[in-house]
Amino acid sequence: MEQEQFVDSNGKVHFLQLRFHRESRLVYRVDSLEDLTKENYQLLKLLIDHHATRQVPRLRELMDYGMGINHTVLDGLRRRREEDASDTRVAHNFCGNISLFKQGYIVGNPIQIAYADEKTDDVLHSVDKDNEVDGLNRDLVKDLSELGRAHDIVYRTKEDKTKLRRLDPLDTFVIYDRTLSQHSIAAVRYYHRSLFSDDEKTVELWTDTHVIHFHYDGKQLVEESVEPHYFEQIPITEYANNNNRVSDYEPVLALVDLYDSAQSDTGNLMRDLSDAILLVTGRINFPASWSEEEKVDFIKTMRNLRFMLLQPPVDAEGKQAGNVDAKYLIRSYDVQGSEAYKQRIADDIHQLTNIPNLNDVHFSGTQSGESMKYKLFGLEQERSTLESLFTKGLKRRYGLITTIENKAGHTEPYEPQKLSVIFTPNKTLNELDQVNMVKNLYGLVSEQTLLESVKDVTKIDPQTEKERLQREKEDSQSMPRLSPTEEMSSVGDGDGEN
Repeated sequence: MEQEQFVDSNGKVHFLQLRFHRESRLVYRVDSLEDLTKENYQLLKLLIDHHATRQVPRLRELMDYGMGINHTVLDGLRRRREEDASDTRVAHNFCGNISLFKQGYIVGNPIQIAYADEKTDDVLHSVDKDNEVDGLNRDLVKDLSELGRAHDIVYRTKEDKTKLRRLDPLDTFVIYDRTLSQHSIAAVRYYHRSLFSDDEKTVELWTDTHVIHFHYDGKQLVEESVEPHYFEQIPITEYANNNNRVSDYEPVLALVDLYDSAQSDTGNLMRDLSDAILLVTGRINFPASWSEEEKVDFIKTMRNLRFMLLQPPVDAEGKQAGNVDAKYLIRSYDVQGSEAYKQRIADDIHQLTNIPNLNDVHFSGTQSGESMKYKLFGLEQERSTLESLFTKGLKRRYGLITTIENKAGHTEPYEPQKLSVIFTPNKTLNELDQVNMVKNLYGLVSEQTLLESVKDVTKIDPQTEKERLQREKEDSQSMPRLSPTEEMSSVGDGDGEN
């Protein structure tokens, strides 16, 4: 825990135990690229060291919690004071479940990308297909949910192909200017040169025109090579989960720890019951020659054989002075209170992360669309924020792709307003409510709008469905119709046969 001194508005001093350092989510800002390069890259070196010592520890801990490696309950120190007491550690992957739900809800259905210019649209879709962009987007949303930030890079291969890749937030960060627009000035990626040594690193400094490679020994940055690129801006894009770059489960880590602790205590109690103390009232007539070790071994043998041979206690005169009894001392356990306590913690975790508890009896079953809207209200607000920020990053990504493809003569110049980004939440629908809504709207809105409204029910593209309806209408109009006289004659012929 990081201890911080805080002085309130009344001048009173408080000492706060913070889980993460205040600067663990700091956004790096400088006035210009020259600030990074002067004095032999002194400021750049400070930023790399700051990221490694202040920001990476938070990211590692959040990543561990996303895999169920919960630090507090798995701390190496004993949690029990008694040396012979059970020390069960139970870690629950609440955080991974929260991240998985958020990822599936937002990008379980692929993001739809379209560009107004057909030539450019075909190229963008070709690049997306070649790079399996749906999987990339899911990975980025997972990073956003777990760590609060995510990065990807656009680059050109030697085969003259445009490629997209996720970058690890543990070794990547972006540096912005100090303007209100927050333009990115540079991006940094650093990694160990050896898999088994942390002593030496390779550092990449990406600017809007070049990538500079350095050798870094922890003291000095030594420039090794400078290579140009042609994206006209930094090809690394940073995405944010929210304005504060906070993880989805970061605010409830203490509650997760509390739940783990409660379940661990329950596990310890269950194990301690099997090691309960045996209380013997009476005496065992040991031979006088036996040592203490022999007496203990004899008692253990009787216990294993589920047999106790006891004699009543006697007084100083050798007369019987009590009864014989043997029983275990068992700690009382308030099952109902303990389970209610753990359930309250679990409910708080779901409520404060806006992730519905699918095991809740009040959530399952048939529910109206309006009821589901209220249950998902908080999640919808988070989705709206994430989609807005993610769309901003996607427009930058496709701007990079279009720029490099334009230089190759494959596309027209990029115009951000021509790019359409559509998210489709992956949520269950009350199909009856949706169909009834369409019935009520019939005659009030266009046929195209109605078909689009039931797309999730029919699983058919609205334009395809419209074409089917038109063909059925044409087929019905082209069928030969009988005159009234012919119809009556046909009916009469039928009656005569009967």
